Amino acid sequence: REALTLARGLEIDRARMRHNLDATQGLIFADAVASLLARSIGADKAHHLVAQGADRVRETGQPLQVVLPSLPDWPPSVSAEQLAACFDITPAVKAAAHCVPDAVARAQHCLALCQ
Repeated sequence: REALTLARGLEIDRARMRHNLDATQGLIFADAVASLLARSIGADKAHHLVAQGADRVRETGQPLQVVLPSLPDWPPSVSAEQLAACFDITPAVKAAAHCVPDAVARAQHCLALCQ
């Protein structure tokens, strides 16, 4: 019940959400980049390259999307467009939106059982 009460009072602050995403300097998208890279250089090398990029982000404060292509081992076969797609939040938002109705239905069912 407490969670339901809290959820009813939630308000979306888009500016704050954008600020929080930007504060990660793109590191939140590291897995998407690693998945892209794994197709061309293998999972182990992809993981290593993204880890190098993450270290550089923490050292320089530059965004991951800027840092990665400047790494010596960055594969030239990966286009700027492919990399940019990894940093697009839209697919994750759409996936979450697709899951929400089912999650709400399950929560309502659980709540009904608890009453």
